[in-house]
Amino acid sequence: MIQTADELVAFRAAANNRAGELKDPQYALERLFEVWANSSESQRKRFDEALATWVSSDDALERFDAEAIIGRFCRTALAPNLLALRERLNDSLDPGAPYEKAKIDRLLEKLSGEQV
Repeated sequence: MIQTADELVAFRAAANNRAGELKDPQYALERLFEVWANSSESQRKRFDEALATWVSSDDALERFDAEAIIGRFCRTALAPNLLALRERLNDSLDPGAPYEKAKIDRLLEKLSGEQV
């Protein structure tokens, strides 16, 4: 059973490797969803540390996983991290930045309707 943010990071890396072997791009995210669904709220709070790192990552896949988990499990504590990413995307020249920014806006709107 995964207990710490570091263990979650290692789990994600292993799941991504397995996804490559299986040629299944959703495999890792599905495994992460399972971990979250089977975790207590106290575990999820510890895992938020990893999510915060992934949200601020330059790696688009890490950000994608974090954004998906934050959205599915309404991790309202990470709204400030999403706001920081949104600001960073404002200055980005990456062609995908406007689309990711729009996704962040939708996530923030969803989270604003949740209890903190």
